[in-house]
Amino acid sequence: MDKILEIISKLKYQTILLFGGFVFILMSMCKFSFENDNFKIEQSDSINYFVFVVGFVFVVLSIIVFMAEYFDIFSTKNIKAIKNGYSVEFGGKKLNVIYGKIETYRCDNNTVIALPIDEFFSKDCILRKGSALNAYVKRHYAPADIDLTLQSAQPFIDLVVQNLSGMPKSNVEKKPNIFEDSYGVGKGVFFNDTNSQNNLILISTSTQRVNQGIRSDVSYIAEAVNEVCNMMTNNALYNLYIPVIGSGYGGLLEADIFVLILQFVKVLRNQEKQIHEVNIVVYKSDASDSEKLNIKFIKSILKSVLTITIKDI
Repeated sequence: MDKILEIISKLKYQTILLFGGFVFILMSMCKFSFENDNFKIEQSDSINYFVFVVGFVFVVLSIIVFMAEYFDIFSTKNIKAIKNGYSVEFGGKKLNVIYGKIETYRCDNNTVIALPIDEFFSKDCILRKGSALNAYVKRHYAPADIDLTLQSAQPFIDLVVQNLSGMPKSNVEKKPNIFEDSYGVGKGVFFNDTNSQNNLILISTSTQRVNQGIRSDVSYIAEAVNEVCNMMTNNALYNLYIPVIGSGYGGLLEADIFVLILQFVKVLRNQEKQIHEVNIVVYKSDASDSEKLNIKFIKSILKSVLTITIKDI
């Protein structure tokens, strides 16, 4: 009996309703008896309309529940359209997924911008064109330059080095016979950028090893999110702007944004974290027709994440 109850508990509501409905309909048309320890089912001379109606209602309810889940009626009711994206609230806490450019956002005293960097917190990563970090440093340190140069980025590099002082590190082989100090994946450093006056968290989300090259993985995202949230809590910061971390190397933008949203939904549902608002900024180029992720796709990701977290968290 316990085994049967365990199996039933794992079935979806619409399956149970549909099965129950057909059982009741069958019962309304048949009569059951035991003869010589044998169970017999025979067609009844008349239909028990009350039992038939109960079964019919169960079948209709199963169809309604299935359609509601299929079209995400329940999981998307809290998804609100906002400018350039969508927003979801969890008990007063807000998650926004928006198109934009991370370098254009500004911080007040309670807000921080988190930017991905490699495990070495290296100048090479800062200077790597096309990354969110490069775009941010270029805007605030060399807005007139075509590309960010080492000379223009040096004040920011010095600021990073200064704030890394005292952090645990290990010397690893980055390239053949080239060794560099690694601070590990999912490690962060918090400081105020004196040039832009923004609060910043640099969070390591990629590795580089000899014979492996530069690598990022969706599994690093959970570590990065946890570190960012802990640093926000420790520094009394309540609002966050963060780009889609990991996508600069792995090329798995859809997977990255799905995992990133999932991790922050878990955080916002956790009342222990005093984080009020998370803004995930999906890069928007000037050519709107060449986006890797469109607005509808962002909404579909939110639907999927909410469906998972409603059932599993």
